[in-house]
Amino acid sequence: MESRLWSIVLQELPPHDRDRGPFVYDTRTVLVVTLWAVLHDRPFSWACRQESWPERLCPRHLPDASTLSRRRRRPEIIAAIERALRRLGERLAPCSRDAAIDSRPMVVGGASKDADAPAGRGVGGFSRGYRAHMLVDCTGVVRGLRVTPINVNERLPARELIADAPDAMQRIVGDANYDSVPLHEIARSHGRRLYTPIRSGRVGRRANPRRLLLLRLLASGPGRAALHARDGIERVFARMSNIACGLKPLPAWIRGVERVTLWIHAKILIYHAYLLTKTE
Repeated sequence: MESRLWSIVLQELPPHDRDRGPFVYDTRTVLVVTLWAVLHDRPFSWACRQESWPERLCPRHLPDASTLSRRRRRPEIIAAIERALRRLGERLAPCSRDAAIDSRPMVVGGASKDADAPAGRGVGGFSRGYRAHMLVDCTGVVRGLRVTPINVNERLPARELIADAPDAMQRIVGDANYDSVPLHEIARSHGRRLYTPIRSGRVGRRANPRRLLLLRLLASGPGRAALHARDGIERVFARMSNIACGLKPLPAWIRGVERVTLWIHAKILIYHAYLLTKTE
């Protein structure tokens, strides 16, 4: 299956660029080497060695580790992965009308020297690390992704995710952390509706009309059933972790917000490619 999965990933990468400017290696080569390391959960330097590749898949020329490290930080690398993510999502299924929003803590050890990983609320207490904020539709495809330090309020990246969601997405379900007047207003301004439990289970008479409507809706059977749809995103998170090359806890060599962001985006890209191997 690895061969099929890797061929799907390669199909979505930009073609080789003859006009490389001041660079020896073009963007595609940098992406190929980076994604090969992520696919096998190995350090990036591992993918710079010829013995780490099957002969038929190895690029003709491999950058050394320091060159790859410099090129990997350039904005066109993460932008190319984001474009590939969107294209793979479109190949998997049209965006559904309903979706769920949530975040997944990606913690590091308490003794880590990572200056970009502050302490924040994780699962069952405080942890150090990052958060992967995701918008997942009913087909199990990640339609939006942001990575932040773990102490960033979940409602802040949610504003971007809701505003940038595909036009077909009309209803988004989240937990009580997303019960926020600004979020409800952003959803409304983009023609969407945000469904969340009401924090503290009550609202004032002068509260936002959307929150008053939600309070009445959640007292009904259909309203409670709608909120249960959020459980689907937990199953997607579990599936990402259950595949061999999926999104698991951050390895020891992935530290710093730049590396973490790249690693998580690449893992979601590989997850989408894995889903495509099950449908094509």
